[in-house]
Amino acid sequence: MSDYLLSLKNEIGLYFNLIQYFFYFCIGALIIVILRKLIEIFNFFFSRFSKEKLVDRFTFILKLLVFILISTLLGWVIVNFVF
Repeated sequence: MSDYLLSLKNEIGLYFNLIQYFFYFCIGALIIVILRKLIEIFNFFFSRFSKEKLVDRFTFILKLLVFILISTLLGWVIVNFVF
């Protein structure tokens, strides 16, 4: 019986960690999106309205991976700083 309870505790711990990292990711992603929108508004008012060429697929995937990593770390830092 104790093996079952120990196994259940380990499984709940894994799900808790996954939910915790997802929460960190969401907070960090929200902060990054807000900062990016502020930068776009700033560039809209203070630039020559020039549009850049679209980036290729590899660069997009690389930026997406970096975004996921940074937003997760930023969310973790914010949650640990606040609590």
